[in-house]
Amino acid sequence: MSDQPLATSITFPVPFAVGSMNLYLFRADPPTLLDTGPKTDHAREAIRQALAAQRLGVKDIERIVITHGHVDHFGLARELAEESGAKIYIHPYDVCKTETGYDFMAEKLPLLKEAGVPENQLRELAAWSRETEALLDPLEEAHPLQENDLVAFDSFALEVLHCPGHSQGHICLYHRERGELFCGDHLLKHISPNPAVEPSPDAPERRSRSLVQYLDSLEKIERLNVRRALPAHGPAIESPQERIAEIGRHHQRRKDRLLHLLDGQGSTAYELGKKLFGAPKEMDVYLVVSEVLGHLDLLLRDKKTVAENRDGVIYYSAAA
Repeated sequence: MSDQPLATSITFPVPFAVGSMNLYLFRADPPTLLDTGPKTDHAREAIRQALAAQRLGVKDIERIVITHGHVDHFGLARELAEESGAKIYIHPYDVCKTETGYDFMAEKLPLLKEAGVPENQLRELAAWSRETEALLDPLEEAHPLQENDLVAFDSFALEVLHCPGHSQGHICLYHRERGELFCGDHLLKHISPNPAVEPSPDAPERRSRSLVQYLDSLEKIERLNVRRALPAHGPAIESPQERIAEIGRHHQRRKDRLLHLLDGQGSTAYELGKKLFGAPKEMDVYLVVSEVLGHLDLLLRDKKTVAENRDGVIYYSAAA
């Protein structure tokens, strides 16, 4: 096939700490958009300008693929689909996150309470979650994309890779011949994706072991020998194998540091997060606790720590 890029990158600012967002417009038939950004004027204008540069309009989009169900990735999807008639595709595990009535934080609050987050900060997180609803329109219909499915075009196809960790339904799209990976939030150049606290899709009463899953997913990508990765945030990654190794070393260092903070008395994930990062505020509470729980899960797997439920709150101690 041609050496022309498979897709055009569309970059614009988003109202989150990550700063900016990359979408990908595939000009091949059927014209396809990978992620949409949140429901903001920045996203609308950037998409329309990119389409116009390809002599297309919103009405020409036939397919929208969502890498995962976070607001910065699907918030504008319904609006675009209603204007264009495009079909929307997402992994089944993340469909619920895009539906009417879904509250991003509500399902996570019991897990955060179990992690020792104080009630006042739980209320702040709930309020923050409600505020983000202005950045999305719930989806009325979405079609499933799962591991080993193909996103087919007239002259090539992208393989769907299920890569849980940052989100339970996170997918990447892989062009095997070129070794190019459209990786969403799974692999980023300058930051390590957060292993988000959320219920297990197969057993909602239990917490997903998100960092364990993320590192397993990263190993899957490493085995593919990807030559170039195109993320949803930040610049393209020209040496994915090196970046994967860097992320692995980062998590090993963080795990070792956390192990040294454990004692025989027991600490909650929230308390350990304060020791590692200082007192977190607002949304940072969720990110910090997710990070700490992920590394505690690794230590539990390695039998380096033990967990004890004390009146509904989990305390972690160094293993004897």
